[in-house]
Amino acid sequence: YSSLSQLRSFPFDKVKIDRSFVSQIDGKGGSGREVVRAIAALGSNLGMTVTVEGIETDAQADFVETSGGHQMQGYLISHPVPSDMVSALFSPQSPIASAPNPEPVAPAGSRRLRGHDHEK
Repeated sequence: YSSLSQLRSFPFDKVKIDRSFVSQIDGKGGSGREVVRAIAALGSNLGMTVTVEGIETDAQADFVETSGGHQMQGYLISHPVPSDMVSALFSPQSPIASAPNPEPVAPAGSRRLRGHDHEK
Protein backbone atom coordinates (compact mmCIF):
# COMPACT_ATOMS: atom_id res chain seq x y z
CA TYR A 1 0.00 0.00 0.00
CA SER A 2 1.66 3.20 -1.11
CA SER A 3 -0.32 5.91 0.69
CA LEU A 4 1.98 8.21 2.64
CA SER A 5 -0.44 8.19 5.57
CA GLN A 6 0.43 4.52 6.05
CA LEU A 7 3.98 5.52 7.03
CA ARG A 8 2.61 6.84 10.31
CA SER A 9 -0.10 4.23 10.88
CA PHE A 10 2.11 1.14 10.81
CA PRO A 11 5.46 0.52 12.50
CA PHE A 12 7.58 0.49 9.33
CA ASP A 13 11.34 0.62 9.76
CA LYS A 14 12.29 0.35 6.09
CA VAL A 15 11.17 1.86 2.79
CA LYS A 16 12.10 0.54 -0.65
CA ILE A 17 12.38 2.71 -3.74
CA ASP A 18 11.11 0.95 -6.85
CA ARG A 19 13.38 0.27 -9.80
CA SER A 20 11.06 2.25 -12.10
CA PHE A 21 12.39 5.47 -10.54
CA VAL A 22 15.99 4.30 -10.63
CA SER A 23 15.78 3.51 -14.34
CA GLN A 24 15.05 7.22 -14.92
CA ILE A 25 18.23 8.38 -13.14
CA ASP A 26 20.46 8.01 -16.22
CA GLY A 27 17.93 9.45 -18.69
CA LYS A 28 17.12 13.03 -19.50
CA GLY A 29 13.83 14.65 -18.66
CA GLY A 30 12.70 12.02 -16.16
CA SER A 31 11.82 12.80 -12.59
CA GLY A 32 13.65 9.76 -11.22
CA ARG A 33 16.42 11.76 -9.56
CA GLU A 34 13.98 14.01 -7.71
CA VAL A 35 11.78 11.10 -6.61
CA VAL A 36 14.75 9.08 -5.32
CA ARG A 37 16.12 12.09 -3.42
CA ALA A 38 12.71 12.92 -1.92
CA ILE A 39 11.92 9.37 -0.79
CA ALA A 40 15.43 8.89 0.60
CA ALA A 41 15.12 12.14 2.58
CA LEU A 42 11.64 11.25 3.84
CA GLY A 43 12.72 7.76 4.92
CA SER A 44 15.88 9.02 6.60
CA ASN A 45 14.00 11.78 8.42
CA LEU A 46 11.52 9.19 9.73
CA GLY A 47 14.40 6.99 10.93
CA MET A 48 13.81 4.32 8.29
CA THR A 49 16.36 2.36 6.32
CA VAL A 50 16.06 3.28 2.64
CA THR A 51 16.67 0.44 0.18
CA VAL A 52 16.86 1.28 -3.51
CA GLU A 53 16.24 -1.50 -6.02
CA GLY A 54 17.17 -1.85 -9.67
CA ILE A 55 20.75 -0.60 -9.48
CA GLU A 56 22.44 -1.63 -12.72
CA THR A 57 25.18 0.95 -13.30
CA ASP A 58 27.95 2.60 -11.32
CA ALA A 59 26.36 5.98 -12.07
CA GLN A 60 23.08 4.86 -10.49
CA ALA A 61 24.94 3.48 -7.45
CA ASP A 62 26.90 6.71 -7.04
CA PHE A 63 23.73 8.80 -7.31
CA VAL A 64 21.88 6.67 -4.75
CA GLU A 65 24.81 6.85 -2.37
CA THR A 66 25.02 10.63 -2.55
CA SER A 67 21.23 10.99 -2.35
CA GLY A 68 20.85 9.32 1.03
CA GLY A 69 20.03 5.72 0.19
CA HIS A 70 21.19 3.22 2.82
CA GLN A 71 21.09 -0.05 0.86
CA MET A 72 20.92 -0.98 -2.79
CA GLN A 73 19.81 -4.02 -4.74
CA GLY A 74 20.24 -4.85 -8.38
CA TYR A 75 22.23 -6.52 -11.11
CA LEU A 76 25.25 -4.33 -10.36
CA ILE A 77 25.53 -6.23 -7.06
CA SER A 78 24.50 -9.67 -8.33
CA HIS A 79 22.10 -11.35 -10.70
CA PRO A 80 19.59 -13.66 -9.01
CA VAL A 81 21.13 -16.96 -7.99
CA PRO A 82 19.57 -20.19 -6.74
CA SER A 83 19.50 -20.49 -2.96
CA ASP A 84 22.11 -23.26 -2.97
CA MET A 85 24.54 -20.89 -4.71
CA VAL A 86 24.18 -17.94 -2.32
CA SER A 87 26.99 -19.13 -0.05
CA ALA A 88 29.37 -18.94 -3.02
CA LEU A 89 28.78 -15.18 -3.15
CA PHE A 90 30.34 -14.94 0.30
CA SER A 91 33.33 -17.19 -0.35
CA PRO A 92 36.84 -15.69 -0.46
CA GLN A 93 36.95 -16.43 -4.21
CA SER A 94 33.81 -14.38 -4.87
CA PRO A 95 34.32 -11.15 -6.83
CA ILE A 96 32.46 -9.33 -4.04
CA ALA A 97 34.65 -10.75 -1.28
CA SER A 98 37.91 -10.39 -3.21
CA ALA A 99 37.31 -6.77 -4.25
CA PRO A 100 39.70 -4.22 -2.72
CA ASN A 101 38.22 -2.78 0.46
CA PRO A 102 35.04 -4.84 0.26
CA GLU A 103 32.03 -3.32 1.96
CA PRO A 104 29.88 -5.31 4.37
CA VAL A 105 27.27 -7.24 2.46
CA ALA A 106 23.70 -6.51 3.51
CA PRO A 107 20.95 -9.13 3.42
CA ALA A 108 19.29 -10.60 0.34
CA GLY A 109 21.58 -9.25 -2.35
CA SER A 110 21.49 -5.68 -1.20
CA ARG A 111 24.57 -3.62 -0.43
CA ARG A 112 24.90 -1.35 2.58
CA LEU A 113 26.23 2.02 1.49
CA ARG A 114 29.31 3.59 3.00
CA GLY A 115 28.70 5.75 6.03
CA HIS A 116 25.15 4.54 6.62
CA ASP A 117 24.11 2.23 9.45
CA HIS A 118 20.40 2.43 10.12
CA GLU A 119 19.80 -1.21 10.99
CA LYS A 120 17.44 -1.54 13.95
